[in-house]
Parts: sequence; structure tokens; C-alpha cells
Amino acid sequence: MADITDFFGKASIDTDYAIATTVEATRTAGVTVLEAVDLSKYADDTPVFFVTYKKTTNPTTGEVTVVDLVSWKGLVNTGANTLTNLTLAPGYTDLGNDIGDFIECIPTAYWENSLIEGIFVGHNPDGSFKVAALKDALGNDGDLVETLNDSTAGYVLSGGIWAAISGLNAGMTLLTAYINGYKNTLAAVATRAFTLSKDTYVDVLRNTSTNAFSLVYTEVANGAAAPALAANSIRLAKVVTSGVAVTSVVQTGIDSLGNSVYNTSSKVVEKIFTAVGANTYTKPEGLRYVVVEVVGGGGGGGGSQATNASQHSIGTGGGGGGYAKKKILASALGATETVTIGAGGTAPAGNNGGAGGNSTFGAHATGGGGAGGASFLGNSNGGFFVTGSAGGAGTNGDINITGQSGGMGQTFTTTNNVSSGGFGGSSPQGFGYGARSTAANSGGVAGQNYGGAGSGAASSISNGVQAGGVGAQGIIIVREYF
Repeated sequence: MADITDFFGKASIDTDYAIATTVEATRTAGVTVLEAVDLSKYADDTPVFFVTYKKTTNPTTGEVTVVDLVSWKGLVNTGANTLTNLTLAPGYTDLGNDIGDFIECIPTAYWENSLIEGIFVGHNPDGSFKVAALKDALGNDGDLVETLNDSTAGYVLSGGIWAAISGLNAGMTLLTAYINGYKNTLAAVATRAFTLSKDTYVDVLRNTSTNAFSLVYTEVANGAAAPALAANSIRLAKVVTSGVAVTSVVQTGIDSLGNSVYNTSSKVVEKIFTAVGANTYTKPEGLRYVVVEVVGGGGGGGGSQATNASQHSIGTGGGGGGYAKKKILASALGATETVTIGAGGTAPAGNNGGAGGNSTFGAHATGGGGAGGASFLGNSNGGFFVTGSAGGAGTNGDINITGQSGGMGQTFTTTNNVSSGGFGGSSPQGFGYGARSTAANSGGVAGQNYGGAGSGAASSISNGVQAGGVGAQGIIIVREYF
């Protein structure tokens, strides 16, 4: 983007008027530096627009005439009393300058035209902002620029609503819209007959010369792909007809080609997937992007084994399910995506707990399943403890959080005759809580909600096998933004 100071020039310093001065030294045509007598009142923080000229006096009448007037733009060096980087105004010829020629800042066509060009750096001829200029000013990245894309590329401010009337006829309300930053209106359509058995796409086209808006109707076979959108257009509606009547009108968000379709306000739809195993997500028409949260299944707690009079057995807690959160543009999604919900880890009696299953949203984000807790049998002399299992990892998300590790199982001396299984790890962001064993010499407790891990079991001396707690399944939440 051009620097605005290339076009705007001050006539003088802020505190005084720049009076006319004269040329101090002869300048040959083509030389881009002009020496002046006094430039102390001329602005040196912007270009200056000025003229040079000579005066002649009629010896008979005394009439003074200005001759050899030339229009310029230049930069002021007040310390050296020079005008540098001289640029000749269009339509003028560089005649050079003699000592005594006049220099004066006055309104010129060059000055006015440059002022208008400066305004056009950031504005359209109707006074609206240029989107590209705003983006450049913002660094052309980040959420704020994305918001500008949404709001200036083209959208309906009010009206433009199509509705079936009767048979193959439909009508539209008065429309006010923006296209590429230009605002205009379209009169209501009282009624229009649509072709039978067609999908008719209704676009609004901006005339780039007059900025007037007009409706463009493009027909395709029912169910066929949407037609390409012309430049300087927005997609307003899709009118679907059967052999006898208008059967539907689609006006939401952005169509499958990414074209704007009636975007007066944002809409968010939340979809929750909890069925363990493979599910299918179908991308809706009008989608701009989704934000997905993915949680893996929690690990099962370790079971405890049968013990004799000198043994204790403990199970450690399973690891909590991992978490990933990601924003995905509609253009990056397939027509469908496989959504897999990880199962909670198993907890067989007297054995290691099973790992939780991974939850995945296509190939975009994964919440890893937590590891299963361990089962351990040992002599009770002096007591012992075993550390818990690792939580699942979140991967490929914009935010990835590892689930909490399971707690350690521990046992005390035969005198105390107490063993305790480890607590289950929790999944991040409060989706699921790991279980805690509630009593010695008992089985584990199941993980809670989504991604919480089961706790370990415990058997003190001369006890039978116990099962750990099963892990809780994962979950995926999809928030759709239109």
C-alpha cells in the first residue's frame, strides 16, 4: 500500500504562513534540487506543492504579467533552504530556473489531484474503506483480519428474503447489502416464476462502474453442483422447484463453494458425539468453520491378585483421556468426516487395566486414550507402592493437553494389613474425573463422565482377586459456525 504521505502535502508549517520566496541559485532543467532564499515557513514533514514563475512588467502600462509558471512537488530541507526530489506536475515542461524566480505554495491541480489519490489509498470513490488497505494496516493476519474478511467480502445487512408464494412463484423482500465494502439496495421482487425441476441460484452482482446492484439467476438441475460465483457478487439464495411448485428456499451462511449466502448474523450449532466407535459427521451447507473438542477414553484401573498370608496386591490408577481443541475452516473439511469415540479401558479382575481408546475427528485432531493401570503382587514386609499409569496425549489440535496420570497403589505392613489402589487420572478441561478407591481390600471404582480413568483395586493378606474400575469413554463436541 502506498504511504499516505506520498500524496498529502502541507502548505506551510503549523504556526505560520509560507510566504513567497525566490530562487537563490540558477538551476538547469532536469536538476532535482532548487536553492531558495528562505524556506523557514515551509513544511518539512510532508511533500510541498508549489509553483515557480517569473514576473515581467510592461514598460508602457506598468502591467505585471506572470510567465514561465511551472507546477512542482518536492521535499523541503529548511536547514539548507533547498527543495529536493523535485517532481514535475503532469502537463508542464521543466524550463530551469534563474536567480530571482518566484517560489510560492498555492493551490494547484497537481496538489488537488494528489490529495484525491491520497484519499483513494484507503477509500473507495464512494467514501467506504478499501478492504485491502484495512488488512494491510492490520498486518493481514489474525482473528481481526478474519472478521474483516467475513464482514466486508459481502453480506446482507437486511432483507433479501425469498419465500414461496404459490406454484412455481416466489418473491423477495427489499434488500440492503454490502459487496466488497460497497453498500447498496435492491427493490423487492413481488413475484417471479421459477423454472420447474431446477435449483435456481440467486446472486447479487455489483456493477464496478456504477456500484449498482442487480439480481442474477442461474439454473442447474436438481441436486447438481452449485455454479461458480462471479466476481463482485454474493450468493443470496437457492430456490428449489419440483415439477409443480417451489419446494424449498435455502438462505444461510456460506454455500459448499464458500460463497456468501445471507449472512446477516452468526449462528452456532453444537453437535455432541458420544456413541463409542465410528460415527459420521456431515458438513452442512453454509458452514464457515468448526471448533472441535476431542477427549480420549480413560484407562481402566489395575486389578488386585489373590494373596496369601505374607502378600499384598495392589492396582494402580488408569490414566485420564487426552484432550485436543482445534478450529477447522469449512474448506479444510471433507463432505463427511469420520468421528471415532474411544471406549473406556477395561478392568479385568486380578490383571492390568486396559488402555482407553483414542477419540479422533477425521485426521484433524486426536484425544489419546489413557494407559491402563498395573496389577502388582508382592511380599508385604515393610510395605511398598507402585506409581500410576500415564494419561493420554492430545495431538494435532491448536490446544493439546495430556490427561492426568493415575495415582500410585500402596500397601502397608502386615501388622496394619492395609492395601489401597491408586486413584484414576482425570481428563482435562473438566470432562471427566478419575475415581478414588473408597476402602482398603476392595475393587476399583469406575471413571466418571468422559475420559475419567478407573481406580485400582487392592487386596491385603489372604484375600481374593479384585477388579479395578473401568475407564469412562471419550467424547467429541463439534461447534459449527455459520
